[in-house]
Amino acid sequence: MKSRYVFFVGGGVVLCLLLSMTVAISKAYAIPGTVSGTVRDDFEKDGYETSDPPLSPNPALRPSMRLLIGSNVIAGPVNRTPEGMYTFAALPGNYTVEASCSGFVTQTQPVTIISGGGTTKNFGLQRP
Repeated sequence: MKSRYVFFVGGGVVLCLLLSMTVAISKAYAIPGTVSGTVRDDFEKDGYETSDPPLSPNPALRPSMRLLIGSNVIAGPVNRTPEGMYTFAALPGNYTVEASCSGFVTQTQPVTIISGGGTTKNFGLQRP
């Protein structure tokens, strides 16, 4: 019984080591993905629309964008264009994108970033 158990575990250990090495290698070489979008002034409070204006051409008043895991900031704030466009690059995983701007209600959206892929998350910020 003991030798049978050792033989079984011995084979299992080799298999586990090979699987662990494969997982470690795949994570070490993961290709980042991106999340991008546009932040606009939802002054009509009817949700994001491409016809809504950007929040502000003034760089000091542009929205602040952050990428989070839980309450931990992974990236950000990032630069936005005068049109309100933003982009994050990050390793594959589940995140939260947060858009905030002085004088507007902060919004968050969940996002899954996939290896080498791109995801779009647009925001229409509203005044309180």
